[in-house]
Amino acid sequence: MDPRSRTLTILAALALVVAVPACSREDGRERPTRATTSPGATTDPSEGEGPDPERAADGSPGGSPDGASPRPGAPTPTPQPVPQAQPGTSNRPRLGDYTYDLSGATTSPIDPAGRSYPEGSTQRVIVQADGDVYSAHTPGVGAAASSSTTRVRWSGDGVRLLSMRLDIAGRGYECTYDPPIQILRFPIRAESYPAQTGRGRDCETTVEIRLTGREDVSVPSGTWSSWRIETKVDYRFGTQLQGTATGTNWYSPDLGFEVRGERQNSGTYQGQPFNSTANTALRAHP
Repeated sequence: MDPRSRTLTILAALALVVAVPACSREDGRERPTRATTSPGATTDPSEGEGPDPERAADGSPGGSPDGASPRPGAPTPTPQPVPQAQPGTSNRPRLGDYTYDLSGATTSPIDPAGRSYPEGSTQRVIVQADGDVYSAHTPGVGAAASSSTTRVRWSGDGVRLLSMRLDIAGRGYECTYDPPIQILRFPIRAESYPAQTGRGRDCETTVEIRLTGREDVSVPSGTWSSWRIETKVDYRFGTQLQGTATGTNWYSPDLGFEVRGERQNSGTYQGQPFNSTANTALRAHP
């Protein structure tokens, strides 16, 4: 699949971020570790040539959408016990790896028929921390695969999105938002957040968030009492890439992380349309 489609679903992670504030554990049993992706080692979206539209992010002419990897046949590890969150609050997620079953499809200007994720595809999210700033890194597959990293800051009134970084076929693109965008606030309750816009050098993102209520959600990792969160994200990176990502996420306050997601992403790249869908269900957590 060409990097153009791969880029777009990665940008849908902006919608995912509202349900996965990457924070340290509240009980202090795990020491924060420094994020592997340095925020300073970035290329501004206005610099560089951008992704190669004729090559897949893994260096081949095709490949699985968005670096999805087939799920191995090994049994799912037994997760650690998860404490129950106090009403109106959220536990902070453990540092480590989260694995999601992944399904969906993408289309692009040079692949209008579209491609689906292979059966058994999974997506990893790796949570790390450096002081009050926490990262959620979604790696790709292969030597030149695409990846994304979001950075958030945890405070007493909630969680704010600081930046979003994309690495596509060896090129990095980062937007640091000014002001930061609040993606979760306490106490957690059914409400709609006012639309918020964060801007950086030659990039802009506007986020709308609505928490509709609690639901019990069953996924491969178990059944979780979760908040249903609806998001709409309008984004622009430079002059070539813009679009809208919408989604519904189910966020478990006990786990402090998303357990299920349904997302759509559409827009234009160099004036040509793209479209993608991605559905995730939590299989394993630290």
